[in-house]
Amino acid sequence: MWTAVWTVVVALGVLGPLLGRAAWEGRGALDQAALAAAEGRVDREIMELGRAARWRVPFADHDEAALARLMAIAAEAERGGEAGSQTALTAYREARGALLASAAWGVADPDLLDAANQGIARLMAAQEQMFGTDLSGTGTAEAYHLGLLRQAGEQRPPWPALAVVAAALSLGLALRGRSSRSARWVWGALAVLGALATWALRPG
Repeated sequence: MWTAVWTVVVALGVLGPLLGRAAWEGRGALDQAALAAAEGRVDREIMELGRAARWRVPFADHDEAALARLMAIAAEAERGGEAGSQTALTAYREARGALLASAAWGVADPDLLDAANQGIARLMAAQEQMFGTDLSGTGTAEAYHLGLLRQAGEQRPPWPALAVVAAALSLGLALRGRSSRSARWVWGALAVLGALATWALRPG
């Protein structure tokens, strides 16, 4: 019983500050984005929204609000035509970058990522048409760019996180004989939770 209680206390002691800091930083960046919007600084608003979206926490919603606002800025700017194309492209790219940067075991919103990819591809194809270029060589610029974006965003196994977890487990085994079995489980669980939390909450 005491071992279980101690495990919970230690785990909360490790995860609590990490989760708290992520939520605090994310909410602060979202507030800064709102301030920038009030000042008419859309460039700074996009940057702060990207920061907010990168501080992803399971129980907080600031990252979802930031991503939704980025996509809204992009869509509105894109409707403005050529004059807003660069703003739209920047917002789409920031949303895409935030989703990929905060992906630990998977992208938080695959549909939103694909929508950002499509927006980027659409705008890049429009730029090619304006400058008279064709990187695809087949007249299918939008499909070409979309394919590259999707390929670059493919999820790969989180080898760094797995390596840290393996190292933590190895450390626990190395302590065998120096402490009780319950203590080894406590510190092994602590190391694993710490490694996973550090990887999942890392800012991109």
